Amino acid sequence: MRKDFTDYVLRITNVVDSPMVGIEIVLKAKPTLFSKPEIMIDEKRVYDALRTVYDPEFTMDIVELNMVKRVEIEGTRVIVDLVLTTPFCPMAPFIKLKVERAIRQAIPEVTEVVTHVLDEKWDPPDVLGPMEMVYPDFVNAQPLT
Repeated sequence: MRKDFTDYVLRITNVVDSPMVGIEIVLKAKPTLFSKPEIMIDEKRVYDALRTVYDPEFTMDIVELNMVKRVEIEGTRVIVDLVLTTPFCPMAPFIKLKVERAIRQAIPEVTEVVTHVLDEKWDPPDVLGPMEMVYPDFVNAQPLT
């Protein structure tokens, strides 16, 4: 019985401290009934997970509060950039932990979650109205330059 392998990868390897170069042909396996499905992590799933994280000061999730500035997916690694409602927020470690847990629980394929807290001014959503009306003593201090 003859089998044709049309899907293959040519890999050239070099052994460290050796002038020899190895060449190997790696056959790509065809998907079978028992093969694992491809891991699919997309931004929608990440944002859905982030919608379960609420800011302790407001009764809104961090996506609705415009606290999530960027989501980047690199294979099974997720990077989230956040802006806090106030600089030097004492709840920053708590929010970071909640973000990481929410993503890991919602998307078990994720192997690593990296959360960066950016040193930027928070832009409150229009739903809240002017912050001066919500919190009369509200001051969104600017980072030191």
